Amino acid sequence: MKIRIQEEPSGAVVTVEGSMSQDDVQIFRIKLLELVEAGKTNIVIDMGAVPYISSLGLAVIVDIQNRLNTSHGSIRVARLNPTLKNLFAITNLNQKIALFHDVEEALNA
Repeated sequence: MKIRIQEEPSGAVVTVEGSMSQDDVQIFRIKLLELVEAGKTNIVIDMGAVPYISSLGLAVIVDIQNRLNTSHGSIRVARLNPTLKNLFAITNLNQKIALFHDVEEALNA
C-alpha cells in the first residue's frame, strides 16, 4: 500500500494505492492522525486505487471522523469501486461518511 498526501486550500487529499490489509492500517492511521494534529479539518481519502480495505481500515476512518466531529471537520471518501461502495452501504458507513464520485467534488463539498 502507498499513501500520498496533497495539501489543498480546502483540505488535504490522502491518496491510497493498493489493498489496505491489517498490516497496513497502522501506517494509514498515523498519516491521518498527523493531519488532524496539524489542524486539517477536511480530509478527502481518494480510494480509486484500493481494491480491498480491512475492517480495521474502516475503523480508522470512523475514528478519525469522530475526532474531526469535535472540530466541525469531516472525512470525505472519493472514488470507491463498486465492491467497496457496497461494503460502506452494508456497514452503514455511508450514513456517517460522505462518499463522492471524484476528489474535486469531495473537496468542493
